[in-house]
Amino acid sequence: MKCSTTLPVHVFTRLAGEKDGFWQPFDEGPGYFEIDPALEVMLYLPRAEDETVEILCNEWRDVPLLYQIDVSEGRRVTDEGLRFLSRFSQLRALNMSACSISNIGLEHLMDMPALIWLDLSHCTGVSDKGLRRLETMRQLTYVNLRGLPRVTQAGLKRLAKNKSLQIRR
Repeated sequence: MKCSTTLPVHVFTRLAGEKDGFWQPFDEGPGYFEIDPALEVMLYLPRAEDETVEILCNEWRDVPLLYQIDVSEGRRVTDEGLRFLSRFSQLRALNMSACSISNIGLEHLMDMPALIWLDLSHCTGVSDKGLRRLETMRQLTYVNLRGLPRVTQAGLKRLAKNKSLQIRR
């Protein structure tokens, strides 16, 4: 599969279906890539912001085995950036640690039915109200909620009703 990017994205790959397999560095953008269709892809976009997330989503929209996107530490990634990312309905893992998303933005996660792994640590705009959206995502198996001062024990208790969900707090 051929793809290209104008962004300084870090591309990692592993054999498709190897859930415990380690991600191997593949290449870095900007540039052109030819990725074996037997590989799953993980993208890390440093210094992400809404505009670069939109570009990333447009450039990588035709990659069927895009497994994970990491925009962590993207303090300029807001609910709008999460809306762009929700275009990837096949995405299995999303790292939004320390992004500027809020409870409202979490609504966009509903458009990601394959998502099983989610890191929202240090997204200080998320509260118990936002966790209610996560309660309906029964496919989630892991969520990181560290550093969320507006999340209470009561909110965590409701979320923990999903016994297959591992909550890191």
